[in-house]
Parts: sequence; structure tokens; C-alpha cells
Amino acid sequence: MHTRQFARRAQLLAGTTTFADVATPLVLPWYGYDVSHSLALMAIMFLAEALLPVMAGLGLSAPLGRMAPAALIKWGQGGRAVLFTALLGVAELYNHDLVCTALVIGSGINGLCSVLAESAIQSAIPGEGQALTAMAERIQRAITVMKMIGAPVGAILIASVGPDVTVGVLAASALASGLAGAVWLPTQTDAPAVVTPTTGQWTEGFHKLWRMPVIRSLALQAMTGNFGWSLVMSGFLFYLLHTLHVTGHTVSGVYLIIAIGSVAGTFVVTPLLGRFRRGRLYPVFLLGGVLGLLMLQWPSPWEAALGEGIVGLCDTAWVVLSTGVRLERIPSSDRPLVLTTSRLLSNSLVPVGGIIVALWGIHWGFGTLFGLAAGVKALEVVIAKTTAVGRVDEDACCAVAAMRVAG
Repeated sequence: MHTRQFARRAQLLAGTTTFADVATPLVLPWYGYDVSHSLALMAIMFLAEALLPVMAGLGLSAPLGRMAPAALIKWGQGGRAVLFTALLGVAELYNHDLVCTALVIGSGINGLCSVLAESAIQSAIPGEGQALTAMAERIQRAITVMKMIGAPVGAILIASVGPDVTVGVLAASALASGLAGAVWLPTQTDAPAVVTPTTGQWTEGFHKLWRMPVIRSLALQAMTGNFGWSLVMSGFLFYLLHTLHVTGHTVSGVYLIIAIGSVAGTFVVTPLLGRFRRGRLYPVFLLGGVLGLLMLQWPSPWEAALGEGIVGLCDTAWVVLSTGVRLERIPSSDRPLVLTTSRLLSNSLVPVGGIIVALWGIHWGFGTLFGLAAGVKALEVVIAKTTAVGRVDEDACCAVAAMRVAG
């Protein structure tokens, strides 16, 4: 009974925190759009939301590793509640510069709070072996559902009741889940403290990653792909609202299609592994991403939704493929450092994309930005075809056969 009760509570907390994760990247920039109608502000908010959690997470890995799940969710969701409430108060001051600065800082803090809340759920899952896997799968189902409906629900709220009330709803939701999580989740942790890597360890992690041809290729693809992704998504909401002049309910439909595509990407990989080797699947999914980005050239919200849905499907499938490959290729003793180094490399060009959109996006136009993103995705195809990742499972008829031989 205790396990079933915890599972229900963990699903509720995971769904609530995931709703904030997927709704706020839409709600806060929309709030900024209402304040300024500025693409530059929305791009900088996107930049802060994406970058600060990664950089702060690297520096805070040791204290976070020692914090209990109850403390993590209290600071994560409680921090969001305070943040959203403060943003509502700042907006009432009618000081344009102050509001814009607060929105940028708030976006970054929200991203960091997301890391804390997610870590709380993951570290609190009880059990071992099959029981642990079953619990994780139940929680993942709640996360998957909320990833699909979170952004569309946020858009419907804004269209129906306005951004102020929507931010207030997010504040109340974060406060409720923060208080509940502080009571429901463990107040102590038996996990060993995570040691923050030194400069020398980062160098060692980079050298180890670079000596693994397949892992190096995946890191280069991820770095390139995230750059192209930032060129699109840092201004996508502005494109819908300002360039296409769509309504809030249309925005909701667009983001629902994108979410459905992304979730579908988790289901298409397994059936293909029994027929194709992974080295061939990589360029296929990347070419699908190129096609999706080219569809953005049509100035229609539904072509944009379908194109980004295809991109989301292919990118998610790429991640599913890459997760297994990384686990196979990286020795367990090197995995934490190499994966952290890979994540740092993968996100290194996200700021560049955000800065490009903030400084020159309005002058270049979205057709140019989307075309540039498609060209970047095409570069990923070249990397996949000409490097070691394209030769994964080369001596087997399909990925399943190769994994059986390896096992």
C-alpha cells in the first residue's frame, strides 16, 4: 500500500513539475511579448532559460548531490512560486526596463528551479531492479502525458484569461506541489555526495570523449543540432504572434502538434531496430529534420506546426538511439564524467543561436533564420554519414542483431 501510495503521489508531483517545465517556456516569453513586442527580449529569455541551468548545474553538482528530495522540491517549486508572484508584482510598476530585466532573470531562475524539481523526483524513486524500473515507468507516463498537453494548456489559459492570471495559476500550482513534495518525499538521502569536477577532470573528460569516435561524433551532432534548434525556438513564439498574427487558441493547437510529434519519436525507434542498423537510422532521422525545417518556409501556422512536429519526432528518435549507444560505448567508470562533458559540449552553441536571433533576427527575417537552421541540420547529416556513428552495427543486419552479438 505504501508503494502504491507513493507512486500516486510521485506521479502527481512529476506531472505538476513537468507542467511548469513545458508551460513556462511559452508563458513567460508571451508575458514578455505583451510587455515589449520585442524579438530580442524573447530570444534573450530563451537563452537564459536554456543556459543558466546547465552552467549552474555544473557548479552546484556537489551541494545538490547532498540534498534530500524533500529539500530539492521545496526549493525548486517553492522558488518558482516566489518567482512568479514577484514577476506579477514587478509588472505592476510599469517600468519597462525593470520588467524586461526581471523577465530575463526570472527565465534563468525558472530553468534552475526546473533542475531542482526534476532531481527531487528522480532521487526519491524507491526500490531496486524490476521494482525500480516499474516505478520509474509509472512516473514517466505522467511526465509524457504532461509534456504533450502542458504547453497547449498554457496557451489556452493565456488566450482565455490573460498572461497575468496564467502566471498566477503557475505560482499557485508550484506552491501547492512544493508544499506537498516537502511532506511526501524523503527528508534524508543516503546517496553519496557528488564531487564537482575540477578543471583537470573536465580536461580528462574531454580527452576521454574525444578518444571514442562514436561518442565524439554524437557530441558534434548534438552541438550542431542544438545550435540550429536555438535559431528556431528562440523566436518561434514571436513568429506565430507577430508575423503570422495567430490567436492564442491557434498557438495552443500548434504546440499540441509539436508535442505529439515529439512524443511519437519515443515509439518509432524500437520497431525499426529489428530491421535496420543504427548507423543507417541516424542520417534518416536527421534528413527528416531537414524536411521539417524546410516546411517552415511556408508562412502558415499549420505548416509550421507540422514541420516542427516532424523535427520533434526525429530529434526525439535521435536521442533514444543515442542513449543506448552511449551506454554501450562508454565504460561505466567513465560514464558520469564523459556524459557531463558531452552535455556541456552539446549546449555550448545554444547561446550563439540565441544571440544571433536577439541581435539580427528581426533584420534577417524568419525565412533566413529557418533556412539557416535547415542548413545546420543538413550539416548534421554530413557528420552522420562521414564519421564513426554512421558505421554503428556495420557488421550486422540490424541493431537488434548487433546488440545480441555484443551481449
